[in-house]
Amino acid sequence: MQYSKLRFYLSYIYYKIRIPIDVKKNSSSIFVAEVIWILNNLFKKKYEIPNKFKKEYYETKFGKFNVTPDVISLVTVSPAFERLDTDKLGNLINSELKKNKKVLFIDIGAYFGDYTVRFGNQFKRNKNFRIICFEPGTEYLSVSTLSQLKKNIQLNKLNNIKIFSFGIGSKIEKNEIGIQTKPLDSVFRKEYLKYDVVFIKLDIDDFVIDGLKGIQKAVNNFGEVYLLVEDFVKPKETLSYLKKNKYKFMYKLTPYNSFWHKSDV
Repeated sequence: MQYSKLRFYLSYIYYKIRIPIDVKKNSSSIFVAEVIWILNNLFKKKYEIPNKFKKEYYETKFGKFNVTPDVISLVTVSPAFERLDTDKLGNLINSELKKNKKVLFIDIGAYFGDYTVRFGNQFKRNKNFRIICFEPGTEYLSVSTLSQLKKNIQLNKLNNIKIFSFGIGSKIEKNEIGIQTKPLDSVFRKEYLKYDVVFIKLDIDDFVIDGLKGIQKAVNNFGEVYLLVEDFVKPKETLSYLKKNKYKFMYKLTPYNSFWHKSDV
């Protein structure tokens, strides 16, 4: 499915309007952050959230979250964030679970747990579903995203998740911004190789190509893989790498990400 601007913008508006319905606690702060985000992008400004709207705790239809009260974090915790992508990913996971398959979701660049908490909650009662997530604990506005991720998993009482406190890359090293990385296959054991289908979300900004190289060996050992990759930072390089390594394009629903599939079946 090719990207449709009309579909994206209609859904964008629709899910922003739904914020008061989809956010149970502190919806006004998220709505203000969404407005500021739009203004900053339209007029190339750097407006900040007014102090009275700086709340750290949020309850949405997807879970409970503690986040840094800045524009980026509040836009990300919003249920409207990348909604077409998250809904589609959730539907794909659910479809495989309905076939009684064992499903592993790998969240690379887990941040404070927006994807991890959503799917952890959505499938928490399914014994065939498990999550492993990677977050190196980058200091973001003096708050560790790793500590936020751990807190949010505990807050939602999720037991189907394992956290690794480093990033994924092609080598075991500290990259140019000081983040410890390892290839994905370096952490895989028999317990992870038992899954029938693996879903990978890869969102690591400028390091997307190194991240793709870092998952390659592990991907080759999986029978079936679905990949949601952030592709707007380095679109040409990302597309070229995926095609070269025999991923099959599936969907592009938003400007941010695309879905790919690779199978030995």
